[in-house]
Amino acid sequence: MNALADRLAGKMSVDPGYAAEFQAMKAKAFAEFAEGCGPYAEFPAILRKALPRDALWVRDITISNSSWGNRIFPVYGPRDAVHPVSAAIGPGLPMGIGAAMAGKGRKTIAMVGDGGFALNQTELWTAVQERAELIVMVMNDRGYGVIKHIQGALQDGRFFYGDLISSDLQKLAAVAGLPSFRVASAGDLGPVIGKAVATPGPCLVEVDMTAIGAFPPYAPYNRMGVWAKQAAE
Repeated sequence: MNALADRLAGKMSVDPGYAAEFQAMKAKAFAEFAEGCGPYAEFPAILRKALPRDALWVRDITISNSSWGNRIFPVYGPRDAVHPVSAAIGPGLPMGIGAAMAGKGRKTIAMVGDGGFALNQTELWTAVQERAELIVMVMNDRGYGVIKHIQGALQDGRFFYGDLISSDLQKLAAVAGLPSFRVASAGDLGPVIGKAVATPGPCLVEVDMTAIGAFPPYAPYNRMGVWAKQAAE
């Protein structure tokens, strides 16, 4: 980008109002996207404010990431964000530990769904053993939320194998030997993340989505339903 900028220097005439127009367009797009997140609309802004500017942002494949985590959570550095490029769930916690160790003291937060977290939850012991500066934020809706959204779009509300009997995350954290916190409302998020940031080493933050409210059906899955109906017709 620097090389391109050097070649264009003195050769472009930019409308003086362009920067302000672009910022306004960006703010409008962010606000409209957040409206589709239901009770989680304020999560990106609250979380960003509560985290250090240089925090490392790691995510698993989960509804919260596919929606706001990938799209409207501000990231300030070119190496500050890590996420899997596949559709597989589960690598978020191990990647979070790796990022925290590579970060050499920078606070890292790994956002995972409860289904993906369950696949590698024993890695909590690794985080404790290595004293990783890691916040494990589990978006707990007690099920495979993505699967249920897809089934809702494609199967006329017939749901199968999407609900989970998940672990008591607070007790699990205690067994693993790390502090834990619980978020039961959007208003809890900022103060709880603040406590987690101030906690040395690893900790677990459970976001109780059953208490906060269901995440609205994510637009791509709604489009799947439309395409399926069109194909059937």
